[in-house]
Amino acid sequence: MLDLGVNWKFKDVQDNIEVIKAQYIGFLSPFLCINIKQKVEILRGLKRQVFEYENIQYWQRERLWEVLNGDFEEEEFRRLCK
Repeated sequence: MLDLGVNWKFKDVQDNIEVIKAQYIGFLSPFLCINIKQKVEILRGLKRQVFEYENIQYWQRERLWEVLNGDFEEEEFRRLCK
């Protein structure tokens, strides 16, 4: 799954967003997702991981999920709380 550090805070997630997003995209690549059912299962697992990550606040997890799905810009994400 995604490499979210055990001791990471929101700043650490922001600093590593490009790597996290690259991992996310890699998990959804056609090579790993042979069929729709498998892709849905992978997406559910990734979403569960993001939303169960307790080191950051819930609204921060929401923005992280939006960045991973292309609904929120990486640059804007980096500027949050600064």
